[in-house]
Amino acid sequence: MVTLLIFVGVASAQELSGFAELRGQLSGGLEGVPWQTVEVYRPSFDVEVTPRLALHATPQVSLVQGRYNTEEAYALIEDQLGTALEAGGCSLEAPPRLGSADDAFIVDRLYVDLYGERVDLRVGRQAVNWGSAQFINPTDLFAEVLLSEPWRQRQGVDAARLTVPIGERHQVVGVLGLTRDLEGARAGVKATANAFGADFSALFAALSTDLSEPEATEMFVGFDIKGQAVVGFWAEGRTSLSNPALVVSTGVDYSFNVLDRLIVAGQYTYDGTGLEDPALYTLGARGGGSVLPDCAEDSLEDEGVATSAIPRFTIGQHYGLLSVSASAFEDWSASVAGLMNLEDRSTLLIPSLSWRPGAAWTMNLGAQVPLGEGEFAPGASLSTLYVGPTELDLSGLIADWTAFAYVRYSL
Repeated sequence: MVTLLIFVGVASAQELSGFAELRGQLSGGLEGVPWQTVEVYRPSFDVEVTPRLALHATPQVSLVQGRYNTEEAYALIEDQLGTALEAGGCSLEAPPRLGSADDAFIVDRLYVDLYGERVDLRVGRQAVNWGSAQFINPTDLFAEVLLSEPWRQRQGVDAARLTVPIGERHQVVGVLGLTRDLEGARAGVKATANAFGADFSALFAALSTDLSEPEATEMFVGFDIKGQAVVGFWAEGRTSLSNPALVVSTGVDYSFNVLDRLIVAGQYTYDGTGLEDPALYTLGARGGGSVLPDCAEDSLEDEGVATSAIPRFTIGQHYGLLSVSASAFEDWSASVAGLMNLEDRSTLLIPSLSWRPGAAWTMNLGAQVPLGEGEFAPGASLSTLYVGPTELDLSGLIADWTAFAYVRYSL
């Protein structure tokens, strides 16, 4: 009821933005349905209640057709482990794609901005992202990697963010937020000073994956530097206080006067928390939870077998990122980004092409192409889940390539 009343009030919003989008993608090497289409309607409303108080809301409605990854995963599990799981009383019936309204409708942003004379406060579900590096941000409290999904919006976080300007060029920002499952929390303080044409930031943060276990809280310190001196440059890093391991991304970019504009950027990332030897890479090392039914996970965990872990986008320690983007004829742009594991030389290549046929319309074509053999082009070790003494081959859930297209209309 509270949400309904909020949206009734927002209906007379002073500003409407957002977009409507139609997206399709086709993947090779998958078991089951290889295609998927998605329709998204994502309006954003802003209301200025007073000069010092503003409201923002972004609901999202999305409908999906074609491939349902959970259903495909359960079908694959049934083929390989069905007899054993059913004998233990474990059901292999996948949950429905639309089990509740929450599967189609979410409120991804819903926050209040309070502008004080000396401080600004934002409370509610909002985008929280820290860090100057491209795609891999060591200091981000709620890290997301959107490199392979350029259409996706950053997920909203239930948080409070306090900004304290100091003079005209410096500031201190504090954030306290909850993870989407409400089981964990993240808090951080970041102080930024501007000098010599660059921003220098120092930060302290605490991350808890389980609020019921305070001893599991991890604290880290970090830095973030970004500036311009002939070339743009950045350096961002952190280390844990309990288990010191440096994670740092540093890079440069340069804009050439070619076509409308040509930008070349390069970045190196070192992750001391990763595995140094590619021979040790496994699907379990990537984490992110299990495709197994809950009853199978529970029984295995009772036996001491780990079936899930904190998700990681990368497994190793050394990565190089190179991106080239060009604009031409005002309405056309193209880019190619490649993320390489420098130890096994496997690469995720993402080319894309964009056209703006009108002020409100954008059409995009692109692909995700794994190259080489290793982390980004998985072999047996990165497509096998060990369920007790049994091997579960998940290669049918890992695409050899994916092509995508989407049309977006800005509101």
